[in-house]
Amino acid sequence: MGTTSQYAMKRSRNWTIGVITGVIILVLIVAVLPVSPVIDAHFKSGDVAKISPESSLKALRAGVTAKITYYRGGRPLATVTLWQDFFHQPLIIVPAADDRAILCLYDSDTSLDLVKIDPANPFTAFSSNSALSSIVCASPWSVSLGTTNDWDHFMSCLRKMPAKDLRQCSVPTLAFGPFRKYASRDALLDRLEMNTIRTE
Repeated sequence: MGTTSQYAMKRSRNWTIGVITGVIILVLIVAVLPVSPVIDAHFKSGDVAKISPESSLKALRAGVTAKITYYRGGRPLATVTLWQDFFHQPLIIVPAADDRAILCLYDSDTSLDLVKIDPANPFTAFSSNSALSSIVCASPWSVSLGTTNDWDHFMSCLRKMPAKDLRQCSVPTLAFGPFRKYASRDALLDRLEMNTIRTE
């Protein structure tokens, strides 16, 4: 009887260890899957800006970047890379009012910045005290902080954009495989109400 009981306990223990190990492996596999197949902003001209962030698990590591690729006629023209970690990441991309530049709302942890990417002009170095020096990792094009008019346009988009369109151009604040958590429109608006706008 004792031998049978010990055998049953050993089988139960091995089964439990196997299940726990399987769950851990599944979580790790799911966590590194792509955040989303499509996060993009469509321009009236037909151009498209697509953003490819890393999963939240990968963002815990140093040196991770989110990539914004600009397409014209279905072909990529160039890619801009922005810093991404657990507390810093792009949140939303929309076309600027002129339908040429890209506006990207960026979470800088203690503030929200509006990054403007202008494909019509080449990159120029940032000033030593610019907030962009810790946001932009690489860009072939001009990048600046949004002006007051850019902010007005972005806020109008944020308030009026249909929920489906807003989700399409938004990056999840948490992403583990199929699980994705987005910042709500109201939460963003509340945070922006208290936000200090940084400009060049």
